[in-house]
Amino acid sequence: SIGGDNDLYNRVERWRLKAEAVGLPEFKDVVNVEYCRGLVKNCEKVDSPLVMSHNDLQMGNIMRNQESGKITFVDYEYSGIAPRAFDIANYLLEWMADYSDHKHRESMNVEKYPNTHEKCELLAAYLQCEPQDPRVQQLEAEIAPFTPLSHLLWTLCAIHQSYCSEIDFDYIAYARTRHSLL
Repeated sequence: SIGGDNDLYNRVERWRLKAEAVGLPEFKDVVNVEYCRGLVKNCEKVDSPLVMSHNDLQMGNIMRNQESGKITFVDYEYSGIAPRAFDIANYLLEWMADYSDHKHRESMNVEKYPNTHEKCELLAAYLQCEPQDPRVQQLEAEIAPFTPLSHLLWTLCAIHQSYCSEIDFDYIAYARTRHSLL
């Protein structure tokens, strides 16, 4: 845990305003201020330590040196102070994405979400304990409210990016995918 202010909830509101300005009727529910505040309030109820969070932790942002085995994280453009539960929830959700599949980069395959065993192993490794340790289930409960918040955040971001990004990526399709998982 570190000191500082949680920037995650402010980021949700900034992206909500940007997505709202794009003005796409199919996303009017997701840019609704009360809807967004409701998801944030669910997360605020959780006692999750504030950490320096990557906020976009996914396979493409984790590099491994083949010779040394050293792991390096890259692409910190969304990093900031946030509850640890957000980064973990987001990382688990990113297992469903395959950004290297150029025909379906905007898709998410729910069957690729980590199964119970995989999730317990990952959370146990994070906590440096055995998967049967009760802290694993506690951490799983801690991250649960952050799952919809991750979908919300990336839906809002994608709506905004659809309007302003020059990157060859179907942001609207990605927004629809993440929105459907809320």
